[in-house]
Amino acid sequence: MMMTATISRRVEKIRIKQVLSLLALAAMASPGAADRVDELIGDLDDGDWQVRAEAAMALGEIGDERAVGPLVEALKDDVREVRLNAAWALGETGDERAIDPLVAALNDQVREVRCVVAIALGKIGDERAIGPLKEALKEEDLDASIVSGEALEDRGYGKAVSPETVPQKPEGSVGCPCIPDLCDHCVVQLCFASSLVKLGRDEYLDRLTLALRGEDRYLRKEAMGALVRIGGPGAVDPLIEALKDEEPRVRSEAARSLGEIRDPRGVDPLIEALKDEDPWVRWEAARALGEIGDRRALYPLVDLASEDGERGVREAAGRALERIGFGEMDI
Repeated sequence: MMMTATISRRVEKIRIKQVLSLLALAAMASPGAADRVDELIGDLDDGDWQVRAEAAMALGEIGDERAVGPLVEALKDDVREVRLNAAWALGETGDERAIDPLVAALNDQVREVRCVVAIALGKIGDERAIGPLKEALKEEDLDASIVSGEALEDRGYGKAVSPETVPQKPEGSVGCPCIPDLCDHCVVQLCFASSLVKLGRDEYLDRLTLALRGEDRYLRKEAMGALVRIGGPGAVDPLIEALKDEEPRVRSEAARSLGEIRDPRGVDPLIEALKDEDPWVRWEAARALGEIGDRRALYPLVDLASEDGERGVREAAGRALERIGFGEMDI
């Protein structure tokens, strides 16, 4: 469980750093931008790993094609944080030259790196990545099965040290039994599966939907993040279903995710979620409706803004109304 949380936090830190780097590089359109890129490329060889990691992140934000080769070299860095940022940066460039090096990096010894590499391959969107991703997912499944056998043996289930002798996975599991030791494997499996879906292999979508129905809240959060990355029609229905989950945290995350995807099919379910008993769900639903901007939500949001018992929810509804265009309502 703790390792899963660690992977989630590290991937989340990358997303936060994306925003910080974007703000720091807002002036990159200036005449000195080319010199700045050269400086950052040079920083990839700095003796301080933090400098190398920050340089890789910044180069990903800039997206200059000159950085592709140096970033590929950074995938071999001894420090995993540098490899993580380099993989993310190559995904941001969208450059097809990164495909083969990223495919090779699917064998990285660090699971967090393999996860970010898979996401990068899905973002670039080249079909050449499909076969390697499928093979890598099989390997991750195999590793999880072997580890699950050892974990089950430790818990007194008898000897189980190969895929053939491991007990059957519980229905609804994601590639491995629901044993805390294995959750980190499961997060990586979700990364691989989500990239395959993004590359058009919809048969892997079931892994994400099963994770949404699973007992592990970290896996549910990762599955929702994966669905947001995928976007498109296939991601919306599982998130709409998650709005009915018995746990408020799952419902609120589902509402937030639907707001990020901004698919109009989420409007009616989100309007219904404005009536949820949990204030955080209502708050996220209001924000999501504001992000989508569909005028069907105007009157339900007016009711929420004037009648909800929680001040924060009322304020979220008011901000959503401003985004949609409250002043243009037909009274």
